[in-house]
Amino acid sequence: MGLYKYHPVPSGRMGALWTLATIKGAVVLEFGSMGHMIYAKRWLEQAGYSKDCQAFVTHLDEKDIALGMTDRIEAALDGILEKQKAEAVFLIPSSVPEVIGIDMEAICQELSFRYEGLPILYFPCGGFDRDYHRGIETALYELCRNLPEKTLRTEELTCNIIGSGIDLHLFEADAREIERMLWGAFGMKVSCVLSTRADMEGIRRLGEADINLVLRREGIRAGETLKEQFGTPYLYGRPYGIQGTVKWLEQVGKLSGRLVNTEFIVDEIKDCSTVYDSLKHILEFFGERLVFSAGGSRDVVQGLKEFAVEELGIREGLFWCEAKEDEKEGISCLTEEKVLKELGHLPQGILMARKEYLKTAGRNTGLLTDRGINEWNFNPYVPPYVGFRGVTNLCSLWFQEIE
Repeated sequence: MGLYKYHPVPSGRMGALWTLATIKGAVVLEFGSMGHMIYAKRWLEQAGYSKDCQAFVTHLDEKDIALGMTDRIEAALDGILEKQKAEAVFLIPSSVPEVIGIDMEAICQELSFRYEGLPILYFPCGGFDRDYHRGIETALYELCRNLPEKTLRTEELTCNIIGSGIDLHLFEADAREIERMLWGAFGMKVSCVLSTRADMEGIRRLGEADINLVLRREGIRAGETLKEQFGTPYLYGRPYGIQGTVKWLEQVGKLSGRLVNTEFIVDEIKDCSTVYDSLKHILEFFGERLVFSAGGSRDVVQGLKEFAVEELGIREGLFWCEAKEDEKEGISCLTEEKVLKELGHLPQGILMARKEYLKTAGRNTGLLTDRGINEWNFNPYVPPYVGFRGVTNLCSLWFQEIE
């Protein structure tokens, strides 16, 4: 790991915790040091999930590490289950048991025999070779591989949203907008939002849905395994802008075998046309002098780029992500040092990124992409970035930024 001034890239363990600890009815148990869970719970509290979170840590001392002792896991789980009602247990390691080579999968199997009928899953995400993207991917995949039960399709049209995570800015608002649009365009209901609005019952019934909507690259493996198990098609992508949202809804309709309600589309476009047209008008004045730049989660950056650059015609600026595997044409993986250096040379325009980067560049700190370390989620009912209401919100923010 290199040196960071503002925001070290979170570990795979953190990504898994963010994904698993938001699921109602489940207990997360980490085999790690006592202080580990304090920071994690603090971040979950800032995201608005402290009440439902059941996250615990076994504690480790020098003897456990030196001798490879694991009896604390069983003792901790006994104590937790005496006081907490659990429909599943998610066992994750810290970096210590991974480095010293403790067989956590064998321990998980032993615990499954001890607590027959209680699903106990192991999530291998404690190594130094995994960042939070891998942790989120692993958590989503293992959940969808092990917990959904064989079932019949629902009579009504339903879907699941996969990849809504508390690391993203406006994660609740975006999921709510997608849910609103699906009902208006198809009469489709959302059964489960994995994982920011999920419970164990919803996860067990993932196979009932007609289609799965994967909102981020880390959820593709989960979408694939549900397709293999239940034959459920999935759509990968996030809807940004008018053109992007209409295209996304058409793809949903094609996969689910339903026609889009064109009256709904027309009304939605009409609602956002005033601010959309006003922004396009003011952009004509700036011409080539204005650029759009964004950094953060690859899928968010890609969607914002397609809306701002390809649809609205704003000149392309700097686009970056944090994971090497997320690189694609036009979006590079940049270190914090490189980003800070590039921000000093950005021309006039719109910048969307983490709060630390926005402050450094002297830009509007309200134009966020990812949730920062100190960002509190007090109000979940703010406007989204995705969908038609996202068009209204983004166009309004960008108009005010360049007016």
